[in-house]
Amino acid sequence: GDGRANLVASEDAQIVRAAITSGRRVVSPGDVVRRGELLAEGEIEMRDGAVRYEYAFGEVLGKVYREIRVDIPIEGEKKVYTGNETVLKNVKIFGKSKNLFGNSRIKYTKYDKIINEEQLAVFGTVSLPVTVRTEIQREYVTKPCVYTEDEARKAADIEYRDALDELLCEGEIASVERDDSFDGKCYSVVGKIYLIKDVAQVSEPISANKGGDEKTDDTKNDNDREQ
Repeated sequence: GDGRANLVASEDAQIVRAAITSGRRVVSPGDVVRRGELLAEGEIEMRDGAVRYEYAFGEVLGKVYREIRVDIPIEGEKKVYTGNETVLKNVKIFGKSKNLFGNSRIKYTKYDKIINEEQLAVFGTVSLPVTVRTEIQREYVTKPCVYTEDEARKAADIEYRDALDELLCEGEIASVERDDSFDGKCYSVVGKIYLIKDVAQVSEPISANKGGDEKTDDTKNDNDREQ
């Protein structure tokens, strides 16, 4: 049960750095691992033949692949803001939320959300466990439009940059390869991105009575062959 577990890969990756603080590391930089493959084991055989169990823990940075695809048809729709806005505020005190102004019912069919959270402080110094969350809902409608190639490219740029920003939440971007194309009807952008992120996740706790050694040994041998 508790106190003993392995670290496995959360997805396919090439290992960049393995900083294991507990357990026995079984991968090295340059190794290619598949999702679910062993990174560090918590079942450690001692020199005298005894087995020690640990809760494997640490950070294993791996290079992972992502792809972004954006297609902007020349004949499409564009977003037009109506000028209508709704501001919703709620305050969170000791982790419990309370609406301040109005109710949280959504008034618009189509809208963008802008969210800002601010922690209150006394005289600008001492922070309190009070957070004010402001949500602005900006209504828009969509209207038919015909883009020029340049307008479609600019619209594709915006969507592509937004998608890249989302990837930054996952990890650090190692490389980006971008390919633009236009076939007369659609402007397309394909991004091939490699990210560096922590791919270690804790597996099911090891059971001393289960025959899980075979899988561990197979995985370890695979890694040895790749080295």
